[in-house]
This record gives sequence, C-alpha cells and structure tokens, in this order.
Amino acid sequence: MSDDIPADDGSLEDARAWLRDRVDDGQSCPCCGQMAKVYRRKLTASIGCVLIRMWRESRDEWIYMPRIRSAGQDEVIARFWFLIEGDDAVRDDGSKRNGWWRLTNLGVAFVHNEIKLPKYARIYNNRLLNLDAEQSVSIIDVLGTKFDYAELMEGT
Repeated sequence: MSDDIPADDGSLEDARAWLRDRVDDGQSCPCCGQMAKVYRRKLTASIGCVLIRMWRESRDEWIYMPRIRSAGQDEVIARFWFLIEGDDAVRDDGSKRNGWWRLTNLGVAFVHNEIKLPKYARIYNNRLLNLDAEQSVSIIDVLGTKFDYAELMEGT
C-alpha cells in the first residue's frame, strides 16, 4: 500500500483502510486531521500502589480517586485491565467524570497477588483494543524492587 494520503475522491472506506495500516505508529486522519495512534500502555508501579491504597482504604467499596491518587490521572488506565470500575453517576453538568471508582473482583485478586495479567494494553481513542498476552505480570512484578509488597499491604 502506498504511503500517499488517499485522493480526495477516494471513499471513506479507502481512507479508513489507509489509516488502519498506520495507527500503530501514529498518523493524521486524512478526513479530519486528528492524530490517530494506538498506544501501548503497561501496568506500572504507580498503578499497583494506587490499587493497594484503594484496597487498604475502602476494600471493594467506592472511593473518591482524586483523594488517593498520587501521580496524576494515569492510574485510571487500570480500567483497561478490568481492575477498577467507575461509578456511572452523572454530575450536575452532565459529565460522568465524577471521580468515584472501586476495585473489581479481578482487581482484588490482583492486589492479593492471586493472579497474573497481561503487562500491556493496546489503546486507541481511549478504548481498549486488546490486552497483549505475550508477557504476564503479578502485582509484585509490577511493583518491582522500588516497593515492598508486604509493607504496602501491612494492616489490611
């Protein structure tokens, strides 16, 4: 397939096919100009620490994430592994971004080091395409040597 942008008289399907072949590296959409890119995100130590804090402070009940979040909003990408779920309540302004999250059963099992999960998720347009099962990690793997799992879980 040519790297040239599809001609203006090409079909929308031609433009989609052209872009689909390029989104892993990132490319501007020939129709609207928006940057289209598949991002490869990984489970990080920061996410692991937030999941443990969620467990320690609320178990599997709802918790207001901005109160415990330590390093910005990246921790909510844990939703792509189905470790957390957001509350669907709608704010007065119509937004569903109300800040309330809880651990799922899978999230609880991950926090308790009972399961391993794919290390990477492929994300496009803030949606999960798939989990890359090539490499699996436990919460201890995710935390690495920087954090002591037993110390973080103390008091639970």
